[in-house]
Amino acid sequence: SGSFIEEFRKPMGYPELQLSVSACEMLTVYDWPGNVRELKNIMERAVVLSQGGKINEEHLPQEFFSTPHSPKTLLAPKKGKAANRV
Repeated sequence: SGSFIEEFRKPMGYPELQLSVSACEMLTVYDWPGNVRELKNIMERAVVLSQGGKINEEHLPQEFFSTPHSPKTLLAPKKGKAANRV
């Protein structure tokens, strides 16, 4: 994702952009059904929406938040017995 950030930020004249830890985690656990093209499109969108600031969760598409297998769901703390382990 870093090389795509660089590819899209330079023509826009943005300074070096950072990817927040939470956005990076969400990108890491996402299933990527569209493969590299999907990642490239999502990173272009995130760079544009960041307006030259840090890329955060809110710059990622809605599907990252709205499905049972979304990164947001997968990263949520687990409820039940597993959460009670010491």
